[in-house]
Amino acid sequence: MTYEDLKEEDVNKMRNLNRKNHYCLSCKELESLAKKHQNHRKIGDEYTCLLIEYRLTDINFHTEASLLHAGEYEKVIEIIKTW
Repeated sequence: MTYEDLKEEDVNKMRNLNRKNHYCLSCKELESLAKKHQNHRKIGDEYTCLLIEYRLTDINFHTEASLLHAGEYEKVIEIIKTW
């Protein structure tokens, strides 16, 4: 599954949410997204995982999106601690 598989309305929601939040996230928000990604991966919901990765990529959190995609949740938490 790739970003091209995402529904246009969902992509627009993520973009609007990022715009509303001035293209940034708090530490708590990123941690929450990482936990949500992990939970949805466990239940096999690849679509929601991809939406989270898209949202992070849209705001230039490429490293964090890649780590989530690879299942490296602890590394994301480590990054958050350095902020």
